[in-house]
Amino acid sequence: MRLASNAMRNLRLVPDELLTVAQAAQRFDVSPSTLRRLWRAGDLEGAHERPGKFGREVAIPVDTLSALFADRDEAAGKADEIRRLLALLEGMHASHEREVADLRARLAEAERRLREATDPTSG
Repeated sequence: MRLASNAMRNLRLVPDELLTVAQAAQRFDVSPSTLRRLWRAGDLEGAHERPGKFGREVAIPVDTLSALFADRDEAAGKADEIRRLLALLEGMHASHEREVADLRARLAEAERRLREATDPTSG
């Protein structure tokens, strides 16, 4: 038994939730064939067969799936953060490139004016 996350305030104990392969695939956004492969490999701790509506079905504890896919979710979150930071850096880089181009143009203009001011043959 575990504390249900929604019921922690009430401190109610609920049995571990079990999902079928189809339910687990939908909830954790993974293909049913991947879950069946993990089941056959023995990688779904606490999963077991039970009678279902259409014969035998695999029952998988939610806790097992949460632990198994937590790294994937964490990596996806980190990837989203990296993409956000990359977009920010690309915007800053483009801004700096425009600033450098503007400064180069201003420098070229200043050098042209300096040459004109110090060149006795000009105007």
